[in-house]
Amino acid sequence: MAGFAVTAAGFAVLASLSEGSGYVAVSAGLAPAGVGSGVAGPSATSTVLGAVPPERDGMGSALNDTHQQLGIALGVAGLGSLLATAYRGDLPDGLPDHAVSSLGATLSYAKDHAGGSALAESARSAFTDAQSLTMTIGVAAALAGTAVAFFALPGRAARSAAPEPEAKEAGQPG
Repeated sequence: MAGFAVTAAGFAVLASLSEGSGYVAVSAGLAPAGVGSGVAGPSATSTVLGAVPPERDGMGSALNDTHQQLGIALGVAGLGSLLATAYRGDLPDGLPDHAVSSLGATLSYAKDHAGGSALAESARSAFTDAQSLTMTIGVAAALAGTAVAFFALPGRAARSAAPEPEAKEAGQPG
């Protein structure tokens, strides 16, 4: 649970970056995002392996590896697609396809064309806005993971539903 919360905090820092943010600000977001992921990973592995009988450890390990690989691939693809779509949507109309494929491509195109300075500024702003949107979605996903870990992990429900020990009545032998 703590790993997801720390990851969410890192993504929140990354969502707040501006065009003028430097490497220190980026590092201040990447560090907790990485640490949080590093803390959440072993906890998830323990949960998966703890849910299968010892004679099925190999199956549990394979299931864990599969969900990690699939989750990483889908997360990167989904967030990357969102970033690219939002970036392209914020650029001025009429640019050739090769000029909107990435921030670097747009800046390169801007250097060689009239009005390039305005286009470069527009591209930087579009990228920053797209990154903020993408990282905000990352915050939401990490907070959803925090909620799932808090409410659904084995043992949490059992602890909260455990009956209170009955108080002994006065006068009964103890």
